[in-house]
Amino acid sequence: MNTDKKNKHRIDIIIVLAVAVIGVVMLLAVMLTQKNGRYVIVKTDGAEVIRFELDQDTEYEILGDNGERNLLIIKDGKAEIKEASCPDGLCIKTGKIDKDGQSIVCLPNKVVVEISGEEQDNGVDIVAG
Repeated sequence: MNTDKKNKHRIDIIIVLAVAVIGVVMLLAVMLTQKNGRYVIVKTDGAEVIRFELDQDTEYEILGDNGERNLLIIKDGKAEIKEASCPDGLCIKTGKIDKDGQSIVCLPNKVVVEISGEEQDNGVDIVAG
C-alpha cells in the first residue's frame, strides 16, 4: 500500500510539472508574438475621440460630459493614464501599455485608451467564414 501512495504522489508531481511547463510555453509564445503598437486611440462612450502616434511624447486631458477627467501621458513609446477623477483609479493602476491590442479602461468615466498597430481601425473584430 505504501507503494501505491508513492506512485500517486509521483503522478501528481508529474501532472503539476507538465501544467507548469505548458503555462510557461504559452506565456512565452504570447510575449514573443506581441507586436509593438504604432497608435494610441482614445475613445469615450465607444466613439473614437483622438488618435496619437505612440512615438510622439504628449499629454492629453480626456474630458467627459459630466466633468469626468483622465490625463493621458504618452512618453518614450508607452501610454498611461496618470490621473483620473474616477473613484477606484483602476485605469491608473493598469500602468503603461505599448503593444498592439493592449488597452486601459476607465469604466466610470467611459474611457478606453487602446494601442493599435493599424493606421485606421476597420471596425471588424471577427470575420466568420
